[in-house]
Amino acid sequence: MQDAMNEAQCAAVMVTLASLEKSLRQALFWLEGGTTEGILFRTSLHVSRERRAAAMAHISAALDTIGRLAQRLRLQPAQEPLEAKIVAAMSLGWANLSDVASDKLRRYGEVAPELEELLDPDLKELADLALVISALLSSAEEGKAG
Repeated sequence: MQDAMNEAQCAAVMVTLASLEKSLRQALFWLEGGTTEGILFRTSLHVSRERRAAAMAHISAALDTIGRLAQRLRLQPAQEPLEAKIVAAMSLGWANLSDVASDKLRRYGEVAPELEELLDPDLKELADLALVISALLSSAEEGKAG
């Protein structure tokens, strides 16, 4: 049935289904009790047992439908290298950290003179670490391809 679509149509369907599948699997993880206890954030889910079970049943049905469509259309799973996702996240982190340095915070109002000393050294360290992590995993990806 994949012959019923051209390459662009197939790619559009594949990307859409994969995106929905990722969201469904993330929701399932959370509904099954998966949480994160971070330093600056904690995830939580407040859903009754009945609603949780109903949502999980619907997620299962949606995943079954995606599976049938993938089989019918002969769609093959795409490899998503996690290194690339980490590299992208670290690059974004570096950019965001650079945007909250004390001199950039002036756009939100007057900056206390001591803020540069309190904030900037640690921001620089975090930004540098993000770049190191990104470089390490970029190198791992290059080594894998070669």
